[in-house]
Amino acid sequence: MWIERIKENKELWDLFTRKEEYNPLLLDQYQRFPYYLSCNRDILKPKVSEILIENGFDFEYPEGKKFAVCLTQDIDFNFEIEDLEHEIGIIRDRGWEVGLHGGHNAYNNFEEIKKEKNKIERVLNKKVVDYRNYFLRFKVPDTWELLSKAGFKYDTTLGYADMVRFRNGMCHPFKPFNLRINREIVMIKLHR
Repeated sequence: MWIERIKENKELWDLFTRKEEYNPLLLDQYQRFPYYLSCNRDILKPKVSEILIENGFDFEYPEGKKFAVCLTQDIDFNFEIEDLEHEIGIIRDRGWEVGLHGGHNAYNNFEEIKKEKNKIERVLNKKVVDYRNYFLRFKVPDTWELLSKAGFKYDTTLGYADMVRFRNGMCHPFKPFNLRINREIVMIKLHR
């Protein structure tokens, strides 16, 4: 199993699990863990993904494709989502996935996540399975656990607000791991 291969290397395991973020001494003004506080200075290389590939791990993409790209567009509402029901329906009907761009404080509040998810699902008349939080606010591993509990399949929030690239050394889809309870965070497997 690929997770065992990563556990064999403490540096990679700590990077993959984001161990340094579990009890941070400092956060930025928006309660985010910024790149400038990270021990990992080499985030331009997806170290964990590279090791997995070197060891024969094969990533599978939908429809047998050689790679996948997940483009996101965050839309911040200063108005009611119900006012955009027609426009959102057009996007959905053209085959694009519509996900939830969680509110400023949703990353740390299950009730807020569920309220926002239910609201957009009513407008879409469809289940919402993907998530990205406003302002890249994210708390490892708590946000993943809340999203899993709320029924999301994946999240695209994990990144730094002050630097681009590979926050946990992965450039492939992955299941996050919760060090507090020593298990993968189970989100429903994505099928496209």
